Amino acid sequence: MFEALKQLPQDPILQLMQMFRYDIRSDKVDLGIGVYKDDEGNTPIMTAVHEAERRLLEGETTKSYVGPAGAAGFNDAMARLIMGDSNSLIRDGRTSVIQTPGGCGALSIRSRSCPSYIWRIRASAKASRKMPPAHGAAIVEIILDDNVLRAEWQLELGGMCARILSLRHAFADYLMAQKEAR
Repeated sequence: MFEALKQLPQDPILQLMQMFRYDIRSDKVDLGIGVYKDDEGNTPIMTAVHEAERRLLEGETTKSYVGPAGAAGFNDAMARLIMGDSNSLIRDGRTSVIQTPGGCGALSIRSRSCPSYIWRIRASAKASRKMPPAHGAAIVEIILDDNVLRAEWQLELGGMCARILSLRHAFADYLMAQKEAR
């Protein structure tokens, strides 16, 4: 049965990541998946994430899945993060949030739905995948619902954003210097 299967071409993003890994040049730039890395090339685990995961594992009693709309606590925490804790739309129950498998998943669901019909968005989310990840959502919920962890997360996130901005400026300066050298 499997003999008839043809090998699919390699995913272009994964191919780009592999090319980056094997490139020996020290001045290379990773254009693969957009994951934050520190100066040593590691993807750091934020202090708040470590603590939230520790808490989650200590109190975890199941590895069950969440429904197609995602984890309700995560969805509520994300709505408050995006719109503000005292937003009247949230307070009056006039928001609807679903958990998606990353930004591409959200864009895919949005592209297949009509903005005025929430049931279409939920149906589209259900068609995209059966069960969203529960573990990461639980960690985010713990962080956003704890003022100390949230402050720690925001502080670390601010440092990461500042580093990204400085790298962008340095890259732009480098490109301008290269252009002027021609």
